[in-house]
Amino acid sequence: MTSLGFAGLLFAIAILLIGLARRRQSPLTNNLCDLEQRMEPLDVEAFRVLVDSNDRQYLREHLPGRAFRHVQRERMRAALDYVTVAIANAELITQTGESLREHGSAEERRLGRELLQAGLSLRIKAILVRCKLYICVLLPDFSFSIAQFVSAYQGLQSKLVSFNASTAPGISAS
Repeated sequence: MTSLGFAGLLFAIAILLIGLARRRQSPLTNNLCDLEQRMEPLDVEAFRVLVDSNDRQYLREHLPGRAFRHVQRERMRAALDYVTVAIANAELITQTGESLREHGSAEERRLGRELLQAGLSLRIKAILVRCKLYICVLLPDFSFSIAQFVSAYQGLQSKLVSFNASTAPGISAS
């Protein structure tokens, strides 16, 4: 085995161990109410303002070039914090969905599949938005749309609310 192959193998093992350690640190939730309590709140409107193209254009027109780039980079760094919260919340939702999907009743399995699908979809969209935000930190004039990400997050929030309203409080994910 070449040294490059060996290094790649060690890297893959390290990533696997980190993933396992993270799962142990965040035990699965007992029910959907517990899930909502464990999720970190995210102000979607504040995030939307940070990445709004009209606000960016206003700042571009009213600030000198250097000041605009500095302010815009800070706004994108703050937006990255919001996306990091969304990714962590999506991970909790995905874990809960996996657990419910493996649970006994048909209703719990259906609910688990829906949560798993929604959580994975949100994670993918959030990772793409994160990449775009990193580009915006490097290139402050870069602009992009976040409509899909915001609608996916809000849809997931409303789905959790409707699940909590329509399910028995005792659905557990143990």
